[in-house]
Amino acid sequence: MNPEVELQKKIVALEQQLEKAKREKKGLEKELESKNYFLKLFQEQLKEVDRLMEEKVDKKTLHLQSYANLALEKPDPVFRISFVGKLLFCNEAITKIGQEITMYTHKLNFDTFLQKIAELVEAQQTNVEIEVKTQNAYYSFVCVPIFKESYINVYGRDITTRKKVEHELNNTANRLTTLITNIRSGILVEDNNRKIVLTNQLFCDYFNIPIPASQLVGADCSNSAQQAKYLFKDPEGFVTRVDQILQDQQVVLHEEVAMADGRFLERDFIPIFDGIEYTGHLWKYEDITERKRTQFLLQRSEEKYRQIIENMNLGLMEVDINTIVQYSNLSFCRMLGYTQEEVTGKHAGHILAPGLTKEKENEIRAKRLTGVSDIYEMEVHTKEGEPLWLLGSGGPLYDSQKQVIGTTGIFLDITRQKSMEADLREAISKAEESSRAKEIFLANMSHEIRTPMNAILGMSRLLHKTPLNEQQVSFLKAITTSAENLLVIINDILDFSKIEAGKMQVEHVGFEIQETLRQVVEVLSYKAEEKGLLLRTHIHPKVAAVLRGDPYRLNQIFLNLVGNAVKFTNEGHIDIYADVKFETPQMQVIEFKVTDTGIGIDMEKMAHIFDSFTQADNSITRKFGGTGLGLSISKRLIELMGGSMEVISEKDKGTNMTFTLGFDIGNSSDIVKNDMPQNDEYVLKGSKILLVEDNEFNRFLATTILTNYGAIVTEAINGAEAVRICALQNFDLILMDIQMPEMNGYEATEYIRKSLQKSLPIIALTSNAIKGEKEKCLSLGMNDYMSKPFEEKTFILCCASWLGKKYENLKKENFLNIPQASYQKLYNLSILKEFSRGDQSFVQKMVTIFQDTSTEALVQLREYQQAENWAAIGSLAHKMKASIDNMGIQSLKNEIREIETLGKGDIQQLDIDRLNELINYVEEVINQVLHSLKEEELV
Repeated sequence: MNPEVELQKKIVALEQQLEKAKREKKGLEKELESKNYFLKLFQEQLKEVDRLMEEKVDKKTLHLQSYANLALEKPDPVFRISFVGKLLFCNEAITKIGQEITMYTHKLNFDTFLQKIAELVEAQQTNVEIEVKTQNAYYSFVCVPIFKESYINVYGRDITTRKKVEHELNNTANRLTTLITNIRSGILVEDNNRKIVLTNQLFCDYFNIPIPASQLVGADCSNSAQQAKYLFKDPEGFVTRVDQILQDQQVVLHEEVAMADGRFLERDFIPIFDGIEYTGHLWKYEDITERKRTQFLLQRSEEKYRQIIENMNLGLMEVDINTIVQYSNLSFCRMLGYTQEEVTGKHAGHILAPGLTKEKENEIRAKRLTGVSDIYEMEVHTKEGEPLWLLGSGGPLYDSQKQVIGTTGIFLDITRQKSMEADLREAISKAEESSRAKEIFLANMSHEIRTPMNAILGMSRLLHKTPLNEQQVSFLKAITTSAENLLVIINDILDFSKIEAGKMQVEHVGFEIQETLRQVVEVLSYKAEEKGLLLRTHIHPKVAAVLRGDPYRLNQIFLNLVGNAVKFTNEGHIDIYADVKFETPQMQVIEFKVTDTGIGIDMEKMAHIFDSFTQADNSITRKFGGTGLGLSISKRLIELMGGSMEVISEKDKGTNMTFTLGFDIGNSSDIVKNDMPQNDEYVLKGSKILLVEDNEFNRFLATTILTNYGAIVTEAINGAEAVRICALQNFDLILMDIQMPEMNGYEATEYIRKSLQKSLPIIALTSNAIKGEKEKCLSLGMNDYMSKPFEEKTFILCCASWLGKKYENLKKENFLNIPQASYQKLYNLSILKEFSRGDQSFVQKMVTIFQDTSTEALVQLREYQQAENWAAIGSLAHKMKASIDNMGIQSLKNEIREIETLGKGDIQQLDIDRLNELINYVEEVINQVLHSLKEEELV
């Protein structure tokens, strides 16, 4: 509530109390007058008694006795005292106050009392009232001197109640005076005759009154308006208005008055009534100059920003708490086709239909009441029914008391943007459709070209193993070279497609830079030798022996750059440099250079050498061939790995291609091992393999290679035949082509998994080398993926790894949840062997320890599971993961860590079903490992 209104109420209440006290005082005064009248009568009676006593001296004693009897019967204290202070007589009321008159007079401060009596006698006063305070009460004593007889008759009355009322009235008046004195408004209280009852100093300051406020009480204010009118901007208007207010005797609140010096006062007038009787009024003046200035600045600011909003074609609307429109600017009305009159006072839901639903309205109201602003979009209809999209920004609207009274909304017409978004979505949809068509085309092209390429290269390698004369070797080399060149073109196009789609991924594994460059030189050396070129590598000693990064992409970059150098250099040399540009204890930034003495590049062609399908000169394509993608792919691969590349070249003087890449420093244990198993010719011996392939040459090639390594191969020409064969026979491994007639590889795999319930390893053999094909194969139940054409070594290694152990006993659901883990070799002792430095007893000891601790751990794991002690399970998993890692059990590497994380996490959010599933899987795999270790007699 407004503190000024509260103060006014308090003032009115205090005034009412004051008037009530005055009425009570008047009543007491009337009662006192009545007593005085009685006393006067009594005095006259005493005088008459005295006269009679003078006339009849002999009857004096009798008269005195009669008077004494009369006094003794009065309820109020009455006594007679001589001029010298001797008590002549008293009634019984005196004894109620004190047992002895000496005590009573002592309580009355007898010396002061006698002094006042002496003053009374000396002044020859015939009647005087003396107020005396006792210990517990107040008394009023009327003293009537009898000069002839030299004594005083004293008549007492208890006035304690009246004194308490007067004291309370005085306290109330003092509090009221203090309050009004300290209030931040000028206060003037006048009675019905315009006499000042109360005022404060601030009122005097406002009206330039030089007299202190305390001295104005009782002053006449009848002509005060005339005296003060010069202070106001409209002097006569001020006087007229004051007269009118006094005549109306009605409450006036918050009336503004302009002063001549530029200030503003706010005036309140409150009439005061005692019942229906007008007893006075209260004026209150407050300086609101600062408030007016703030309001003026705020109004100017609002007008300024309203104008800005208008100029920006932004719609502005203000609604109250009930969503009734209080204001809308012209821009908003123009947007929707309304006039301001048509909008003001209407429910916003009618104007912003159908976007502002009842639910949306309630949501917005709830946000505003909590002071929340937001941005939203809504579709509305214009007055003519046309659809319109608005972007709205809404915030709470406050009053002067910081109370939310509604919402302010600013609206922007985004219909055109929405239309553009729709067009953009359609364009994106078409682009995605085009991209999918492109991917399908690339997949088909890859399949159609790679399938015969697989047969050509495979048969060429097989033919190379047979006795050939010199001419046949030359022919075979030409065939192989042509096929490899064609394969390079296909790979370039597919790699470029992957990079364009953002689907190229970068590995982070250990490798030796010296071995990577050796492989590059080995691949390209025969071409360099043919042209009489010198191909050299220069690796700075500071370069770490083992780095962590993507050796495959690095090899691809070097093959492109060095291959181009060999292609475009007719004489001279090609040099490959590797040097440390920057290093820390954990990483090195390596600068690589490939320099040649070739044909170089013209300056005007340099800006386009990284463009796709572009070469420095059209004649180059005719003379040297190629897709023009090599440099573009290399640059993008370097950038993908966080590096940069630059080219410096001069026509006919050679080219210098420099790029930098950052690598983590690794160690020998980070290097990926990929060695062919011992006794290659027996690695697949006795393995039953089902080869599913519709291409005759590919079947012949794969069968020949597998048979050379001891495998027993059964062929199927499509997925339907493979399903029929698989239903009748058991195999150790299936090699599954993807694109086949009748039933493709996806459908066949799904049938074998779900219908035949067979969980043997299935490896996809596909010519689709585009990104996403591998993930699709794995998601449909296959265990690995190999792109054709493949290297014989890689092909045999893949088959050998999946045939290392068979896991038919694993449950189907575990296979479905973790497709690869269930079929990989269960353990790998290479880490232990590396640690052992050739000590086989060390390896056997570590395996024995693993068997003992794992058996015990599985028992504890079940106990904790039954007791639902999830934290203990997390701690146990933490202990188990080290031995699982050392044993190379890759199928549990992620699962044991997930168990640890779940066990140590929030119990309230624990996925118990997932945790139990993982525990069951870990137990099953470890039991299989222990069983396999016993079978291989390693423990």
